[in-house]
Amino acid sequence: MQSSQAQPLTSLLIILSLIGGILILINAIVSLIAALVYFRVSIGVFTVNPFSTSRAALVLLGVILSVIGLAIGFMVIRQTNRVAADRLNGRLWLTITVLAVLAFIFDNGYVVGAILALIAGIVGYVISAGNFNLGWFSPERRVCLKCGAIVPSDAKFCPQCGSELQGKGGN
Repeated sequence: MQSSQAQPLTSLLIILSLIGGILILINAIVSLIAALVYFRVSIGVFTVNPFSTSRAALVLLGVILSVIGLAIGFMVIRQTNRVAADRLNGRLWLTITVLAVLAFIFDNGYVVGAILALIAGIVGYVISAGNFNLGWFSPERRVCLKCGAIVPSDAKFCPQCGSELQGKGGN
């Protein structure tokens, strides 16, 4: 069961991951269109000039990377939709992280989307693993100004150093 304190953070992570997936998709579509337009323009040169084989290979590589980018973008969005149903499923967050890394590896300009998905995936995984405790950041607790200990809001004295606490509860 998800804590009420993690709910807003995981909602933000889901939004970041969706935006990242959409940016990866948009960039892949633009790259694919650019590669296909360039291929269409360079076809005549390819048939006449035998030295343009490397240019055709680069265009083909651009098309392949764009298709991979499309697949990664769709998978990030799909995994994010699955995470929305089960926010504490660490495997889904880890999958988003791996997809973001793949977007970096097959980088054809997918950097912003990959960064957003990577941040969302890593933080979501840490929260799902229980390694990220938001309990210390609670309105029911205060910090002792002398020793830095976290104390309950109704305490009059610090349980660690014994100093009198300022503000509500203390005065």
